[in-house]
Amino acid sequence: MISQTFNVCAVGICQLILFSGYQALSDLQKTLLVSAHDDNPNFNVDGYTLSGVLYTSFAISACLVPSVISYIGARLTMFFGAACYVATPVAILLENTWLLYASGAFNGIGAGLIWTAASNYLVLNSTELTLARNMALFWFFYQCGQFPGNLFTYFAFRHSTVKVDEATRRLVLYVLTGMMATGAFAYLLLREVPKSEKEPDADTPLQALKKTWSIALSKKTAVLLLAYGYCGLHLAFIFGIYGSSIGFTLQIGEGVKRLVPLAAILIGCGEVSGGILGQIFGNVNVYRINLFFVFAVIINCIFYLVVFLSLPSDANFGNTFQKSIIEPQPWVLLLASYFFGVGDSFLNVQLYTLVGSLHPRDSAPAFSVFKILRTVFTASSYYYSSYLPLSTQLLILAIIGISGMITFNIINVTHERKKAADKC
Repeated sequence: MISQTFNVCAVGICQLILFSGYQALSDLQKTLLVSAHDDNPNFNVDGYTLSGVLYTSFAISACLVPSVISYIGARLTMFFGAACYVATPVAILLENTWLLYASGAFNGIGAGLIWTAASNYLVLNSTELTLARNMALFWFFYQCGQFPGNLFTYFAFRHSTVKVDEATRRLVLYVLTGMMATGAFAYLLLREVPKSEKEPDADTPLQALKKTWSIALSKKTAVLLLAYGYCGLHLAFIFGIYGSSIGFTLQIGEGVKRLVPLAAILIGCGEVSGGILGQIFGNVNVYRINLFFVFAVIINCIFYLVVFLSLPSDANFGNTFQKSIIEPQPWVLLLASYFFGVGDSFLNVQLYTLVGSLHPRDSAPAFSVFKILRTVFTASSYYYSSYLPLSTQLLILAIIGISGMITFNIINVTHERKKAADKC
């Protein structure tokens, strides 16, 4: 038990180091690219489209990750995946349009490797009783990665108003690249996954691929589709679209660009708070309905309404002086950031826990399917964010969120009943 907890903490710390750089880059990507284009008109990359390319590549590559894990193991899979993350900041530094889109695809392959392997590593270091706790513990460490990079960026942007100058951009990118490279090598220090009774025999790459397709085509996956999808849409919104929309709302006044990393920090605080609550309470079911998931959707919908009222509808496209329905208050937008983080933490921890519990013997294929479907929705969100106004996106989030909450609890209730029957 102590050894398993150590392994969970260790992989969480590796995620913390890697994503200290990457989370900050993701939050600032649209802002940095718009400023770079202002200085160099030949460098024309849409941040949302770049993220869409990344998540499309993520979805495609995740189909093959279980086969990779069965061949080289989870630890090396995570290392190679993390190494791919370094490509994006390097390409931004070089200011080459097509190289940056290619690096986004490369980054997506890395994301498919690292997230499926990390999920598999966590399940193999957990029991049915410790799975929810370990997922929350991992999520706590991972989301602490919101702070170092964004705090550094917040102070680096102290003189930035409408745009971020080249010297500041390069300083930020050098530091974030260093963080990500350090995180990649940290994965090599992880212990090998212990032998597990849950997965006694290693699958061949072909067997792993067949299991992935079998789970993808199952009835449970079909029912959970909207829950997976909502998790992906909310991820794109809070880690790419929301912060950029704040930074582009010039009605807020001077220093608006500094609100972007500050909002990301508050999202991180919410994520950590959600992880701590998940660590304390695990799963909270009333009549087998998962209250954490229900609370996440309700609180998110409340603050979608707040954002709809506080930010202009075209704020996701670029700098705008258009007026919002009510005057935007920075503290309200930051409060929304915090609760979006809490909601995202609850969504992810509960989905990870349910998927791991539904497929304890086939965790790598099961998490691969989860990641593929979630990522398809994330990529779609980034693609349509270049065309759909913020108000329309918020409506989509609310509708799919409520639908996903219902379908998640249909599966959760059925699974809890089955577990109760098995104990009798």
